[in-house]
Amino acid sequence: MMGGFVVMAIFLGTFGGAAVWEFGRRGGGTPVPFDPPVRLVTTGVYGHVANPMQLAMTGPLLLWGIWFGSLWLLVLAGLAVV
Repeated sequence: MMGGFVVMAIFLGTFGGAAVWEFGRRGGGTPVPFDPPVRLVTTGVYGHVANPMQLAMTGPLLLWGIWFGSLWLLVLAGLAVV
């Protein structure tokens, strides 16, 4: 079971890293609000998911909630989706 969590964590980290890289490369900016991108990014992971960075951060909350059996972490993951 732990192997599945490790694989999912690696996938989410790679997914989030690819999103940040594509954001800077194609958009010409950073995720930081005072340096927004100058172009709309619709390539790479942004071609499949509207906000891949948020997905990459919500996934670990969900994994931790399942791993530790914590209802609070599961609620936080649900709130992050909303």
